Amino acid sequence: MNKVYAVSDLHGQYELWYQIKQYLDYSDDLICLGDCVDRGPSGFDILIEMLTRDNTIVLKGNHEDLMLQDYYTIKNREMQDSANSCLWYMNGGYDTYQNIQQYKPKFVDEVLKTVEQLPITHIETYGGKLIILDHCGFTPGHSYDELWDRYHLTDVWPEGFDNVYIIHGHTPVQHLWRKGVYTAARGTEDVVQYCDGHKIDIDLGCFAIHKTCLLDLDTFEPIYFYGKDYIDENRN
Repeated sequence: MNKVYAVSDLHGQYELWYQIKQYLDYSDDLICLGDCVDRGPSGFDILIEMLTRDNTIVLKGNHEDLMLQDYYTIKNREMQDSANSCLWYMNGGYDTYQNIQQYKPKFVDEVLKTVEQLPITHIETYGGKLIILDHCGFTPGHSYDELWDRYHLTDVWPEGFDNVYIIHGHTPVQHLWRKGVYTAARGTEDVVQYCDGHKIDIDLGCFAIHKTCLLDLDTFEPIYFYGKDYIDENRN
């Protein structure tokens, strides 16, 4: 039986993506929650491979959205000091822009058109569980910013959604404590399940710590992957 895994926020870390590709069986389904690009040197490469891999669903993250908003502005050298270009570059967009230059313009245009049409959420069901995968996460019944929201992190889980679970990225687990999610120990580097167990954050901040994971959607068990630059403070 094929497995279904979720991954998020690889941010240009090809070494980790390569390990994930080696781990996955050809029949395994993969759902990427966005933010393949920015902060690392190979984000566009990863995005292309995600989009062309069989059995793979790619969701749009806020960094893909930043790229879509501003790539042509930078390319055409128009309004380089615009708010969007500054925001993209401040969020690691220069690495992506440099990566894009390795591809022919016509091919880049085709990829970006595909990215424009990417969905924001995806739903899976397992054993009576309704699993909603979303880049930034949300709380059922609440309004939210579809690509940037972090206000939902401290919401109380509403009644009537006992069998609903939200899997998200966007906020590195190391920073959940800053948002008031005190179930996450400050400095954690592992997947965090919170909000009475109904939300799971799988963004491990891999661009900074060189560690990421696949989340098994059947068991909610993470499989961790480590880059050569990962430092475990608990090891000699």
